[in-house]
Amino acid sequence: MQISHLTELTERLASEGSQALRQELANKLAAMEARLRNTLATQLLTREEFERATLLATAGELAQRVVGRTASAKEAPDARKLLGPLN
Repeated sequence: MQISHLTELTERLASEGSQALRQELANKLAAMEARLRNTLATQLLTREEFERATLLATAGELAQRVVGRTASAKEAPDARKLLGPLN
């Protein structure tokens, strides 16, 4: 994934009406993580497959946290507005 794609995604997640996008991403990431964890629990894997599945499942879990934090950061009040000028 190129940096420009990440920048575009970040902007889309921070835009007005982005709740549906955040929910869609969270759902897809949760499903991916669940599939991978199920694979880890139910299938015999080579060492490389196990490491790959573990890393991908962990990445999915962390990505869900990032998507959730994007939502909560967007809804949090702007400290600059609350505190006013600091001079």
